Amino acid sequence: MDPQTISVLSNIAGIRTIQTGTTSSAFFCSARRPRHLPALLEGRRNVLDGRLPLTGHTLAVSGRAPYEIVQKAWLAGIEIVCAVSAPSSLAIDLAEEAGITLIGFARANGFNIYSKPARVRM
Repeated sequence: MDPQTISVLSNIAGIRTIQTGTTSSAFFCSARRPRHLPALLEGRRNVLDGRLPLTGHTLAVSGRAPYEIVQKAWLAGIEIVCAVSAPSSLAIDLAEEAGITLIGFARANGFNIYSKPARVRM
């Protein structure tokens, strides 16, 4: 994944939150087709429920990245979680254990990588 794709993901998550009137939203897209439109959009805490496996996909969330989001991503086989806001400390620890690349504060002008940075091409 490259910085431009991360910026696109964060922008889509934020825009879709405004369009739907929700306080937070989430979607996943294929890692092979990162510019593909969101396959799903709904509340970020239940975006993965009943939709397993999702190996080869990226999860983008419009808010923060709590432990539960990372846990569900791990169970789904998702390798990258990208959040517009901050991850919790438990989420960072779990992402490291699970081998998930966890990105926070994703904006057009930058982002922070909290675990497994090798998946991000700088």
